[in-house]
Amino acid sequence: MMEKQNLFSDFSTLTKAEWEEKVLKELKGKPFDELVWQIGEQIDLSPMYSPEEMQGDMPSLVLDRDTNDWDIGEDFICLDAKETNKQALDALENGINAPCFIWAEGVKDFDLKTLFQNIEAQYISTHFSAFANQESLLKAFYQLQKDKDEDTAALKGSLNGSLLRKPKEGIELLRFAIAHLPQFQVLTIDGQGLAGAPAQVPLEVATLLSRASETFYIASQEGVEAELVAPRIQFSISIGTSYFVELAKIRALQLLWPLLLKAYQVSEKVKPQISARLNASTQIADQELNMIRASTQAMSAVLGGAGRVTILPANAFEQQSNSFTRRIARNIQHILKMESYFDRVIDPAAGSYYLDTLTHQLAEQAWKLFQEMEAEKK
Repeated sequence: MMEKQNLFSDFSTLTKAEWEEKVLKELKGKPFDELVWQIGEQIDLSPMYSPEEMQGDMPSLVLDRDTNDWDIGEDFICLDAKETNKQALDALENGINAPCFIWAEGVKDFDLKTLFQNIEAQYISTHFSAFANQESLLKAFYQLQKDKDEDTAALKGSLNGSLLRKPKEGIELLRFAIAHLPQFQVLTIDGQGLAGAPAQVPLEVATLLSRASETFYIASQEGVEAELVAPRIQFSISIGTSYFVELAKIRALQLLWPLLLKAYQVSEKVKPQISARLNASTQIADQELNMIRASTQAMSAVLGGAGRVTILPANAFEQQSNSFTRRIARNIQHILKMESYFDRVIDPAAGSYYLDTLTHQLAEQAWKLFQEMEAEKK
């Protein structure tokens, strides 16, 4: 058996004062304060932190999981069921495991039998986005899998239902999922339109929590206990290009989620289901640059702890994609797993004084804003 080695034993420990002395020497007379990064009016970030400044242990993000694995997503616009099935099978054979089937607004008919030809739903997570007849869609998927003698209670996936937009339909979706598809998240807290500059991140997180809180409240008014609601909620968030802030945003949401659960007397071990999508507005008319940006954006998502990540093809700004750009988009995630092993460490960002401090400050500001939002509702 290989002996454990202390790889740091040959390095001396330096205090923060000693580090600052070295930094000031390199600055050659420039003030240290010029290196401080301000995020809005409330958050100041030093370029360096040390154990001396950390006040106690930072909250853990383990949340009852033993890996940092995530699902690799890809979108499929359902214009023709046969053609979409062909595209989905190709993507599944090349490494995705979380297809999302999207129907445009106004579509009422779902040819799921053709769409799912040769697709084994029990081995993947299946996601749907539709703006009409959501209950019919979910029931049709359930019946299709039941006819195949699948264990429907084990099927995983989501649907973009909501108690905020359509309370009556959302409650029916929720009750159906509880009874027949218990591992489906059918209540989506949509944050795709909230993404903005780094200074807006606390407000973004606070708004997500406020919408989740309102979801719990509406469900309680319909007699559905919060303990049954929490596992059926998924957060859909957008990832921008501010690498550290976007990473810390997801971590902050995970830190605050247990506080919201506690308020509704739900077990804190119900981890938040977070679906991260790359923000389409961050793409420009340069496919090569978009690929590079996608890599760092995906790293923010997975290092932050997202459960499903969808990377846009590099030419999505043209409202189109091709086999090459879709392949590159999914391969970015394969590299993060198979070569970088980001799926093997539960909280990869833990222990970074900088990221722990940023996460804590974002969470603190977001919780303050959330409390103000809740107070205004009363």
